[in-house]
Amino acid sequence: MHGNDVECADLRGGAALTIAGIVSEGKTTIHNIDYLLRGYESFCEKLNSLGTKISIEKEE
Repeated sequence: MHGNDVECADLRGGAALTIAGIVSEGKTTIHNIDYLLRGYESFCEKLNSLGTKISIEKEE
């Protein structure tokens, strides 16, 4: 799999897209991550503690 720009439509779908992005080659950008941030406490921090490279960037 290769990284791509994807759109988060719900909580579980966003989590699945995140996992797919982690195992993909290249960069994956997930848009509309509000579902993930409301549904999972410290989402990025927990995944980064496992060795992933996830960051949140503000869209303009």
